Amino acid sequence: MKPRILLTAICLASALVSTSPVRSAPISTRIAIIDYAFVPAEQAITIGESITWHNDGQEPHNATDANSTWESPALSNGQTYSFTFTTPGTYIYYCTIHSGMLGTIIVTEPQPQPQTKVYIATIQR
Repeated sequence: MKPRILLTAICLASALVSTSPVRSAPISTRIAIIDYAFVPAEQAITIGESITWHNDGQEPHNATDANSTWESPALSNGQTYSFTFTTPGTYIYYCTIHSGMLGTIIVTEPQPQPQTKVYIATIQR
């Protein structure tokens, strides 16, 4: 009887370990501002992720959403601005200081995690 209980306990413990959800820290994606361009100019992320704009150029720049969802202050060399996206959609942004600097953020729903089925085998003697 004891081997059966031990085998069941081992199977149950391994099932609990293999189905535990993994929680990760929020993801932040970096967009560089170099000279007069956003690099990359288009970025895809999922809801809850952040974009961090980093001014790697010598001129001041900002990032402003075309629909006024966000607007960074003017960023000098080495400064950053972050925004967390909570709504899916396509966001076009630009630099109000320098015309012609455009970028796009595409925000989608996260993909659902696959379901895991757990089977527990018991041996009867």
